[in-house]
Amino acid sequence: MPTLFVDRPTTGLLARVEAAGEPTAELMRDAIDTLCAPPELPTAARAERCIEAGAYLEVAFLLLERFHPDWDVDRLRRETVYDTVPDRRTSLSRVIAREAWTCRLRLRSGDLDPTHQVEAVHRDRTLAILAATLMLGEIAANRRGDLVVVR
Repeated sequence: MPTLFVDRPTTGLLARVEAAGEPTAELMRDAIDTLCAPPELPTAARAERCIEAGAYLEVAFLLLERFHPDWDVDRLRRETVYDTVPDRRTSLSRVIAREAWTCRLRLRSGDLDPTHQVEAVHRDRTLAILAATLMLGEIAANRRGDLVVVR
């Protein structure tokens, strides 16, 4: 199963998560609606209680645990990420460093094959977990068998 390194525009909820600065109740409810179709009452009710309490990180872990039970968080850490940005004044590119959270999910099978992982980077820890969870959902929906690593 190949790993795809994707530098692509995303659409829908994943694009909104990637563009968001911080988690919101609306964004978390949309994630629940996307992953819980049709709604699963126990999961949705528990998630709603967490949202009302402002426990968005708990919601992200709940969605991962419920909808991708064969996957675990393999790495969740804050690190310096380097982006290459074109310089408008010259034809050269420049590198910008920023702090971001990296969330890597790995298939729980015990297999250390690096193709059995999904990685998302976001400036917010909760949204990094949510983005990786949504990527797994996209992969399952596509049923292509390819795993996506977005950097």
